Amino acid sequence: MNFPWILVFLTFLKGTFALELDWNLPTDEILKQYETVKDQTETTGETFRKEILTKNIENVKAHNARYASGQETYLLGLNQFSDWTEIERKSVLGFKPPNAQSDEEVLPAVRGPVEDFFGMIMKFFQYFTQRFGICQLNFFTTSSDVAVDHRKKPCSGIVLNQGKCGSCYAFATTQVLDYNTCTKCGGKESRYSSEQNIVDCSESYGNSGCDGGLMVNSMQFIIDKKGIDTNLSYPYVAKKEECQATKDEASKDESSGYKATGFVNLPQDEDSILEAVKERIVYCAIKVTDNVYSYAKGVFSDTMSCPTPSMRLNHAIVIVGYGKDEETKKPYWIIKNSWSEKWGEEGYFRLERGCCCLGICLMCGYPEFECDGEGKIDPRNNERENSL
Repeated sequence: MNFPWILVFLTFLKGTFALELDWNLPTDEILKQYETVKDQTETTGETFRKEILTKNIENVKAHNARYASGQETYLLGLNQFSDWTEIERKSVLGFKPPNAQSDEEVLPAVRGPVEDFFGMIMKFFQYFTQRFGICQLNFFTTSSDVAVDHRKKPCSGIVLNQGKCGSCYAFATTQVLDYNTCTKCGGKESRYSSEQNIVDCSESYGNSGCDGGLMVNSMQFIIDKKGIDTNLSYPYVAKKEECQATKDEASKDESSGYKATGFVNLPQDEDSILEAVKERIVYCAIKVTDNVYSYAKGVFSDTMSCPTPSMRLNHAIVIVGYGKDEETKKPYWIIKNSWSEKWGEEGYFRLERGCCCLGICLMCGYPEFECDGEGKIDPRNNERENSL
């Protein structure tokens, strides 16, 4: 099966080499165009990328053939990651599991006691599905089919691009803090808090700049500093630099970002997450698999990605809603990523809901805050591009 109409945008991690070609072509034609830049690729040492792209094209074709026959619920395509090496792909992750000593660690322990018999039964089913990888049973699918989509609300910000920096944890933190504070405190347009502030200045809280971190560490940093800078006053540059924050407390001028008073860690079940998402957006960690990089549209479902003791959560995202697909009848989460609008469904993707797919239910939370004129902001704080 050919997949002719995927628009491809390729950028490279090394050097300044980039292909300036017409990517709105059949995949076979895309490969032919590589021959026209053969000298350039040899000069920059990028000849191996055509081989990587060829393998990804084969995977896309095979997967989409299964989609056409009804065996898959989502489509793959070519995008900015289609010729990246595995090491380069890891550069756009950045969730750093607590106390993880290696890439093989770590499913967090289930939080909280089993309070009643029903809870104990649900824990049994959770163990059963996790132990045997039976995602399709959907034991945890909520009975509510009502859709919620926070993207349609005034405080929803644009899709951003973390670039080649493992700062997804910072983006997940700021986006949830910005939207929830704006919405709760009567704002009509969210300010953009500074991810760079977190990347540069929260190392003492356990974060590692572009090498990863945690949303809870970032939240504690914001709480202790009594606020965070805005992107306007501390713009994002996709690399760790010397901390430039000079204030101990957020002031009330245009450089001020939002404040937080605490944060909530949600229970490890999707019904609890759904109840939270009815009123707000939440940050979560997931396990990015190879097909996530190539995701194009549809409800992402992977029966092999149920949480297991060897699953390593490696990427932070934001849940901005949920619904049910009319064609496949699959319930899904609406996920906002930080890989630019060129990826997925204009920067978003839909993930199967009800089986903790990609470990989505294991580490979710949101900030707590108090409203103190937080809805009134300087409009200059909203002037932000979605890509670097």
